[in-house]
Amino acid sequence: MVGAAEAPDAARRGFVAGASALGLAWLAGCAERKPYSAVGGPLPSFRLTDIDGREHASADYSGVALVVNFWATWCPPCRAEMPDLDRVHRRGEGRGLRVLGFCYDQDANPVKEFRLRTPVSFPLIIDRDHALANAIGIASYPTTLLVARDGRVTEVLVGPRPWPDYAGIAAL
Repeated sequence: MVGAAEAPDAARRGFVAGASALGLAWLAGCAERKPYSAVGGPLPSFRLTDIDGREHASADYSGVALVVNFWATWCPPCRAEMPDLDRVHRRGEGRGLRVLGFCYDQDANPVKEFRLRTPVSFPLIIDRDHALANAIGIASYPTTLLVARDGRVTEVLVGPRPWPDYAGIAAL
């Protein structure tokens, strides 16, 4: 039995352990709800604007293999994997592979500031109402979909990856 003097210390240790676990889960991009699981289904259609004001529609990418990354400026693992995703984009452009970054942020300004610090060559698209993320069932960030040239989702990956070396990209 825990004595009265020990109870606050035990409660404090439990709180710290719980808060630490929650923080690590957040940083790892984990969530209880599983993301879109209809691998083999089509990427939902979209028509959204990037941070430079250019419109992007799913029809624009017909016949193109895609790495569709859902990220947020406030997400450390999301920010950390951006240079790797940019390398994938630059390497893949000549062979019909594109990276699209769909940002959770509703305001383009933090995304523009991020791009100034971490230049990327792929479009950073604002999913303002989270309509695309919700249609897919994105529950945590980063989450990335690999989409084949025929528009089918081949993989849903939760959490950051060492992208240039990820074998699933070669299958696209």
